[in-house]
Formats: sequence, C-alpha cells, structure tokens
Amino acid sequence: MKIAVSTMNGYLFDCYGKFAPKNQRIEGKPSRSFPIFVTDAPKEAKTLAVFFRDYDSVPVCGFT
Repeated sequence: MKIAVSTMNGYLFDCYGKFAPKNQRIEGKPSRSFPIFVTDAPKEAKTLAVFFRDYDSVPVCGFT
C-alpha cells in the first residue's frame, strides 16, 4: 500500500496551514484538510486508518 501527500519542498501547501485564506478558517484556525492519496490497498481491506500527529501545530492551534 502506498500513501502520498502532495507537498512543496517537503511542506504542505499554505492553504492547509496557518497561512490559509480567511475564508477557509473557523475561529481563526485553518479548516481545510489536505488530500491524502492511497493506492495499492489490499483488495480484502474493508477499512483503512491513518494516524497523524503534527507537533508543529502546537504554536498555531494549541494542540497536535
């Protein structure tokens, strides 16, 4: 299975983080999720789970 996230020089695009446009924020916090692309998942899989922690988000959001 392969999981991919589009980045620019290893970073998420600004629209998904603290530089998100004002119309894509809720109470000042970014609200748009970045796309995750999954390919070659096992045919017998019924569900997939992705666990993600962003420690750099603490200064922006107050939590990981």
